[in-house]
Amino acid sequence: MEFFHLKTFHGTTLFFCSEERTLKHSNEKQASYIDVVIAQSPENPAFFIIAPVNIGEDVEKIRPEENILFRDRFFVFATGFQNNNKLSLLSLEEKKFFSADPFGNLAFDRDESREWEIFFLFPYQAALDEKSIKIFGDINRFILNKNNIEKTIHEISLSNKNIRVELFNLFARSLNTTRRKIFSKILTTAFLNLPDENYFNILEIINHIPQSLT
Repeated sequence: MEFFHLKTFHGTTLFFCSEERTLKHSNEKQASYIDVVIAQSPENPAFFIIAPVNIGEDVEKIRPEENILFRDRFFVFATGFQNNNKLSLLSLEEKKFFSADPFGNLAFDRDESREWEIFFLFPYQAALDEKSIKIFGDINRFILNKNNIEKTIHEISLSNKNIRVELFNLFARSLNTTRRKIFSKILTTAFLNLPDENYFNILEIINHIPQSLT
């Protein structure tokens, strides 16, 4: 799997803001910004994955199992077009183009690909740690195996507990309407079989799903 930096049409670089837990683009790296890499799926060239380089850096500052004001660190796109190092990115769910405005904002709200929706790939020079590479591989596998929902949920339940909810949310957003209905049925069954005190603990629901499938 190859890793790249992503630059915007404005010449700015993509970062992950650990305070707001979302992607930003800027000419300068702020104190709360973490370097971002983009990886192309080796099995399916249409998919790209974006995530912070230091994936575990801000894990202890949040409680993902509570699912309160939760924002993802992982982003998966389909390719709008790709020409050498130039590309556009489409959200998997709404099929909207990823767009960078001149003020540092990023959004998934464009129906067409124009200048603000064009991005450029630059090789990432530093080596990623083994944990980060494994997480990229896990995400890639979840997206490619989305037709086998039970298997994928089981694999997510066995992943690193600090990122389990994020991978779960990411996988859910990658499903089409038909697959989402199946996913919803599986999730509802697990939810209804939980003890009362765990009803709103998303992590417990995820942990319970493999048992409900055996």
